[in-house]
Amino acid sequence: MTITPEQLKFRKGKIGASDYANALGRGYYKSPAYLYHQLTSDGEGYQTEETLAMRVGTHMESLILREYNKQTGYEAVPYGDTLVHPDEGRLICHCDGKEIGRDILVEIKNVGPRMKSAWEDGPPEYVVIQACGQSMLDGCARVDIVAYFGGNDLKVFEFTFSKSDWATLYDGLCNFLGYVDRKEEPPVSTTDLPFLKEYYHDEGTSIQAPFQVKNACEFLAEIKKADKALKESLKIGTTEAEFLIQAFMKENSILLDDDGVVLYTWKSSKPKEVVDWEGVAKHFANEINRENGGSFYTDNTIKNNTFTKQGSRRFLNKIKMEED
Repeated sequence: MTITPEQLKFRKGKIGASDYANALGRGYYKSPAYLYHQLTSDGEGYQTEETLAMRVGTHMESLILREYNKQTGYEAVPYGDTLVHPDEGRLICHCDGKEIGRDILVEIKNVGPRMKSAWEDGPPEYVVIQACGQSMLDGCARVDIVAYFGGNDLKVFEFTFSKSDWATLYDGLCNFLGYVDRKEEPPVSTTDLPFLKEYYHDEGTSIQAPFQVKNACEFLAEIKKADKALKESLKIGTTEAEFLIQAFMKENSILLDDDGVVLYTWKSSKPKEVVDWEGVAKHFANEINRENGGSFYTDNTIKNNTFTKQGSRRFLNKIKMEED
């Protein structure tokens, strides 16, 4: 379903059904910690940029819904409302369609080649959790997950959810919201590694490494000298070591050993001012199209479209290993 600008604005600070699995720690690639920071931050760094696949998926929804009706003989229609849980207003959802006469919700998925293998045994767990959430908020027990696999392969997966399913899901989501209310970050995992630089802001402080973290630093220093084949074979261990160090450092900039020697640094580059030239161009276009004789250029145009972009954090190994 196409989400309107008003619905997007209403969604801020709330959890949509597509994020329910993430809140439970059973998402595809986002963790509870990621969702926590997404909800509690100012939004910078957590905006989902619309991809070609997303645009195609949105465009295909109406066609897939028509094909679903043709295949089943149903008369499902697009579902435009935003649903809100009566007891917890931060739980919302947008459904794709509904067969009102038979009381069946429809969730549409346009599955590309990259994700097709994940559907070999039916819809992935995170999609089923999304469907359960929609069922819970609408009060409709049955949800048909309609998956289009490119070419001409359309499959319908029927799910019926019980009040017990709704209660279990609701309790799990409320448990996550408890972290938000307490302003307490959920436990992080290796899933969070690509995002740790966004979770914590550089404070310029230092912290001493315990034995386990120091070992991880030395392991990564040794890996830097290894050949490509060895690096590939130790990829999982490298990920775990990087996660251990970064998760321990958090907002600290410098990691020290017992003697005060720098093991790792994780510092932000300097912020810089960036002009939103697209915004400037839109301003000029609006001035050109104005019919009331407005000025084409104002001194504040560029100033009003300039913002400060925070520097990115760089994670650097400072250990100097002795040559063999």
